[in-house]
Amino acid sequence: MGKVAVNIDGVISEVSADGKSFKIGGLWVTVTDQTKLGIDGPTAAKPSEELLQKEFKVGNAVSGYTSQDVGAGKVTADVIYNNIAPQH
Repeated sequence: MGKVAVNIDGVISEVSADGKSFKIGGLWVTVTDQTKLGIDGPTAAKPSEELLQKEFKVGNAVSGYTSQDVGAGKVTADVIYNNIAPQH
């Protein structure tokens, strides 16, 4: 199994009004048309709606990667691997 770089990881505490940005801890993450969704590669499974929700919502667990400095407090995501709704 291949490893992926992850530096965006946690539970969403806030979502912007347009739904394109969310906050994890002290980090605001913006998703753009350039952001890849899911995990790709020859052995990657197709993303299911269960693991990759279409909308970012407070309480969802998100993991992803940005090439930008997460210490800056605001980044644009290069990839969002998972956006998982909380299990009830």
